[in-house]
Amino acid sequence: MTLNYLFNTLNVNSCKDKEMVKEMCCVLSSGLGRPKNAVVDEFGGYCGFDSPTKPLICPNVTVAANTTATATTDTRLL
Repeated sequence: MTLNYLFNTLNVNSCKDKEMVKEMCCVLSSGLGRPKNAVVDEFGGYCGFDSPTKPLICPNVTVAANTTATATTDTRLL
């Protein structure tokens, strides 16, 4: 089973916010009834274990703003 959880809408950086991401891994593994090492972050870390492939210096990641405008119309049938 593979579950991907993306934080892009919350401006969470999996490299800079690694402690919060690892805490999410702990909560997910517990909630799903999976072993701690079955729920890993982007760099291979999991609950209580540091990410072995996390870069020493986190790259700057910019999140593009949602610029899509959506027009809505309300239609009522009488």
